[in-house]
Amino acid sequence: MIWRVIKYILLLLIPTYFIVTSIYAQYKYAEEVCKEIKVVLLNPKEEQYLSEDDILKIVSDNKLAYKGEKLNDINLAKLENTIQENPIIKNNECYKTSQGEIIIEVKQRIPKFRVITPTTSYYIDRDGKKLPLSDKIIVHVPIATGDIKEEIAQNELFNFVEHIEKTKWYNQIEQIVVNEKDEIELIPRVGNQLILFGKISNFEEKFKSLDLLYAKVFNTVGWNYYNKINLRYDGKIICTKNK
Repeated sequence: MIWRVIKYILLLLIPTYFIVTSIYAQYKYAEEVCKEIKVVLLNPKEEQYLSEDDILKIVSDNKLAYKGEKLNDINLAKLENTIQENPIIKNNECYKTSQGEIIIEVKQRIPKFRVITPTTSYYIDRDGKKLPLSDKIIVHVPIATGDIKEEIAQNELFNFVEHIEKTKWYNQIEQIVVNEKDEIELIPRVGNQLILFGKISNFEEKFKSLDLLYAKVFNTVGWNYYNKINLRYDGKIICTKNK
């Protein structure tokens, strides 16, 4: 009989204990203050254009969080949205820890190539999206010049540069020129040739032809024997000699 009474009392006390503990935990959390704001940069070091201090400056300039502030008063959604306004940032996530810390994880956008037109200049990032110039971004990437439409830069030209990245030509092309007919002209780093590539189509086969030309012909006659290489016509290479 006594054990039944004890069991009954315990059944009443256990829920009460959990309720009291929960209320206490909520009260304690509501009073807990921010002890540290930490920034975690997820990109490799060579791809970190914004530093931890840059991110912390965004937080402090906008008065989004500070050490000593109650954790309950820090609006994580507003913190994330404000940080995301920086065009270099691809995405970010902010969260609180049980140690009283605010953690800000940041993934940055990476330029793939730069576009320079008569009226503007910008990067195209690895996702094919336009990225404004910034004094924070110091990077050596292919340069495309000419009256380039954004749609072409983000699609056909993006695919063209992505292909070049996989070949030996990535470090051998000084400049990509897009003329008024939306045709590609390549200026190599070595030699004085102008490579007339033509429309941005069938470029895989054109590069194979170009590789063959350099291997079979240029290694024999020299790099400056021709001043113009025309690949505009599928299956043909027309070379113009230096005068």
